[in-house]
Amino acid sequence: MEPEAAVELCLKNPDLNNAGVRVTGIVGDKDSSTIAALKRESPHPIKKYLDRNHNIKGVNNALWRMKKGQHSFLTKQTIEYIKRCVTYAVMQNVGDSVGLKKAILNIAPHIYGEHAECCDDWCRAKNELSYKYKHLPGGKPLSDAVFRMDLEAILTTEADQAEQLAHGGSTQQNESFNHMVNTRAPKSRHYSGTPALERRVAAAVCQKNIGANHIEKSYAKIGLSPSVSKHRKRLDRRRNYQSAYTSRPEWKKRRLFRKMKDTWKDSATSEAEGLTYVSGMGNTMERAADASRITSWIPEDTGLLPDCLPVLVDIETTGFRQEDDIVQNAAKCGARHFNVFMVPRGNFQPVASSVTGMTLKEGSLFRNDQFLVTTPPREAVHQFLDFLKACSTQIVLVGHNLMRFDAPRLLKLFNEHGLAKELCNMTFGLTDTLPLIRQGKVQKQEVLAKMYLKGCQ
Repeated sequence: MEPEAAVELCLKNPDLNNAGVRVTGIVGDKDSSTIAALKRESPHPIKKYLDRNHNIKGVNNALWRMKKGQHSFLTKQTIEYIKRCVTYAVMQNVGDSVGLKKAILNIAPHIYGEHAECCDDWCRAKNELSYKYKHLPGGKPLSDAVFRMDLEAILTTEADQAEQLAHGGSTQQNESFNHMVNTRAPKSRHYSGTPALERRVAAAVCQKNIGANHIEKSYAKIGLSPSVSKHRKRLDRRRNYQSAYTSRPEWKKRRLFRKMKDTWKDSATSEAEGLTYVSGMGNTMERAADASRITSWIPEDTGLLPDCLPVLVDIETTGFRQEDDIVQNAAKCGARHFNVFMVPRGNFQPVASSVTGMTLKEGSLFRNDQFLVTTPPREAVHQFLDFLKACSTQIVLVGHNLMRFDAPRLLKLFNEHGLAKELCNMTFGLTDTLPLIRQGKVQKQEVLAKMYLKGCQ
């Protein structure tokens, strides 16, 4: 749902389009599916900026995994101190990616008592020989060499993302607004199927921008008596109190404890009943459901035409499952050539990536670490259909393992964009070279390519 919602809000938003506003960057977590969907559909470049809160949670989780592993000497206070150092580095270098990278890489030397690169306004140890660390064991710098190597690996990863972190953006306001909408239109009531949804969401927008007294302003605008002003003021006071209360450390500790308690309960249920739900499965389930929605029909029997030509087809995908996406579509018909790359909706399977050399980094496609120019899937499908029409009015698709692998995935791609029927109507049949090759002694594609494709690229 999230990638599709991002496309609708950023690229197909009528309010933004009418105002001439172009979205060139979004703030989010390290999930690549959303930015991949935006880059795949957007006609202009879009950058991804990391949310500072999600990022610091990633550092926290990595440190706690290290504590549970071979670095059991780490204390909760030490982990919190390292997290604060990363947070300070980000907040003090907003808009300065070079300074942020330098500050993050200097955290490890600072914790280990090396202060040559420390800033005077951030570290007092540089000018105080008897400086004591308030949050490290014994007030002394760390000395474990193995932990330093592991810590520097984490910080190096963070420093490599300095350009995305330097934006200093946060999605906390989005989470707050989502909670306001959920209180007015809870999922358990299915308000999305009623005309009341628009008004309830509008009320949440007013609550976010104006406060609880937005009702009073609405009354005043339509000429009604503001008879409930005391009640609205009381709601505002309660909202401010809750905001201050929920930011207190003891409340956050209680919330984390209850979250862990629910996790223990879910684990016990999974052991007794088996796995019934996994977070993040929604996108996979949606793609699997889409894979089964290809409408079947019988194309008109036109017979074999004199101008029917064979078209050699080959595709590359993110994996070998039915729901994996096509990332490259290539074809050849006589002297005509076609080749296009597309950004997938999900990451590559390790086996597929090792075979093709392709990887997905921050929503961009690379092959052997070289950037590949991609085309949005809808445009790529139309271009391929135009290529086939330019070859002949009737074609025969030819490929290796075409029947079981390439053809079903091509048909699925065409069906997603409403062009499957056009492809079937102009295709007389399919020719698979796999059964032919299996009749010979040499069956490996690599060996056959060296034998018969000399001089070909």
